[in-house]
Amino acid sequence: MAKLLGLLVGTLVAKAGFAGVSNFLKDGSDHILVRDNVVFLNTNVIGDTVSLGFFKSTALISPTAKVWFDAFGAAVKMNIGDVAHPTGLANQIDVSAAGNADLWKGFTAASMGIPLWKALGYGADPGGVIELLGTIAGANVVNNNVNFAWQIAGINR
Repeated sequence: MAKLLGLLVGTLVAKAGFAGVSNFLKDGSDHILVRDNVVFLNTNVIGDTVSLGFFKSTALISPTAKVWFDAFGAAVKMNIGDVAHPTGLANQIDVSAAGNADLWKGFTAASMGIPLWKALGYGADPGGVIELLGTIAGANVVNNNVNFAWQIAGINR
C-alpha cells in the first residue's frame, strides 16, 4: 500500500503554483460565519423553513459546514439552499434518525473557491445577500421538540 505526500509538504508554496489549482485562497483561512445555532422543531410540516443565516452572494462556504439533528421521524428530509434554489447545497439530507451531515452535500474538488451564488446554481451573481434556508421535505416532522443545529464556516467577502 502506498502513502502519497504532496511535493510541497514543509516547503514554501511556489509563486506560480500548480497548473489548474487556483491561488485565489492561498494563505487564506476559514472563519466561523455562523455557530452554535439551534432551533427546536415541533411537528412542523413539509415546506417549513429554518433560516440558517444571511451571506453575501460572493461568500465562500467551507465544506466543513455541518448540521446536527435529532430524529425528526420516518421519511423526513432536509434540503439546504435559498428561496430560488432550495436544494442548491444539499438535497434530501436524511433527518429521520439522529445524526449529522455536511451542509454542502455535493461538495467536490471542483467546488473549491466558487462563490455561494454559483454553488447554489445561479447562472449569474444576483448580488446583495442570500439567505440560506433549511427546508423540511419528504414527510412532516412527527416528533415533538426536536433539535436542528448548524455551524457554517467560510469567508463572507
